[in-house]
Amino acid sequence: MSLLKTSRGREEAQDIAGKFREYMHLERKQGSDGLSVSELQRWTELKDLLNHHFHPGLTKEKARQRNSVRLPTRLNVSFGSAGEMSSSLLTNVSRGGIFVSTESLLPIGSRLQLRLRVEDPLYEVDTQGEVVSHDVAAGAAAQPGMGIRFVNLSEDQQKAVDELYHRAAQRLIHDRSR
Repeated sequence: MSLLKTSRGREEAQDIAGKFREYMHLERKQGSDGLSVSELQRWTELKDLLNHHFHPGLTKEKARQRNSVRLPTRLNVSFGSAGEMSSSLLTNVSRGGIFVSTESLLPIGSRLQLRLRVEDPLYEVDTQGEVVSHDVAAGAAAQPGMGIRFVNLSEDQQKAVDELYHRAAQRLIHDRSR
């Protein structure tokens, strides 16, 4: 029975991985060339499916307010505003922003410098962000924090954020297939 569960888990992970790749293809195309009506419908279906997969408790209405699927992850992030730097834990990432668990909330609308630290392989992404919400992260260990939208991304920064996003998806899919 456990062999069957393992096999089913791998098949499901491959299915989700394929759907995520299709979603990202359409996401990129939407940003550059635009999507046809059927592609937009497929992108919406994939976005709903992936949001449900990664955040089962998230309502469809709330998920549709977001520009891209949020992926749970855990990375170190440093952020600073008005010359003060703080470090905290990034608990989810999307192509458009991050959620940072912290009790040191900055006012909504604050602009800040961000440094996202990726461990394997080691690299850092430096960018700017804007605080757009104060929320409590979902889960058993609910943490206060702030939603931060990326702003003024250069092409290289967007590529680095996309790479970070892809790695987070790969880790999630791999972890859930075990």
